[in-house]
Amino acid sequence: MNTNSTDEQLNINHKPITKNQEPLNNKVTKDIVTDVPKFNFKNELLSLGVDKDVLNDWMAVRQKKKAANTKTALKGLLTEIEKSGLKIPDAIKVSAENSWSGFKAQWYSNLSPTQQAKSTHTFTEQKYTSGKF
Repeated sequence: MNTNSTDEQLNINHKPITKNQEPLNNKVTKDIVTDVPKFNFKNELLSLGVDKDVLNDWMAVRQKKKAANTKTALKGLLTEIEKSGLKIPDAIKVSAENSWSGFKAQWYSNLSPTQQAKSTHTFTEQKYTSGKF
């Protein structure tokens, strides 16, 4: 019996028949992924003028309630804030004060007028030089 011919036959039989068995070249997909900037929910809200301390408080509420911090969640949030007529920083403050993980215009409209006024009051809008409050 010839052992050399058997070894050669085994080597021939172990070569892949199809190209599906070749490893994928991941270099192309890695380049595509690294070109896309990473979305950051918190930074997006900071760039829209939300106070850092208020945002930290509200993000703690969101974390405790396991709310997702996705682009879709931000888009929905901004749509609801626009419906309410509030400024974005004021709406986030209302959400933090009421321990809401999000914001709905309907929730805000259900607040009593005194709660609404309390939530949106800012000292920067007061004219202290006139002596009137």
